[in-house]
Amino acid sequence: MSVLTAGVDLAAEPPRTAVAWLDWSPGRAHLTRLDLGADDATCLEAMLTADKTGIDCPPWAGLPRSSTSSPPTARGPSGCHLAYPA
Repeated sequence: MSVLTAGVDLAAEPPRTAVAWLDWSPGRAHLTRLDLGADDATCLEAMLTADKTGIDCPPWAGLPRSSTSSPPTARGPSGCHLAYPA
């Protein structure tokens, strides 16, 4: 039984964003796809097709929490909406 994972390395713009898909089988891992210059559609595809997805996010997404009761929000690459859990 194999497991497909995806790793997303987010950057401020697609030319520096990358996505890697790995197929994990007992005793080995196989890189099945590597997309350099990945856009939002490719990142979304990774999250929807992989069994598990890991996302490396730069500091611009780690904005400090507000002292109010509602969580802060921000705009990420290509205007995607980022929300922080309460």
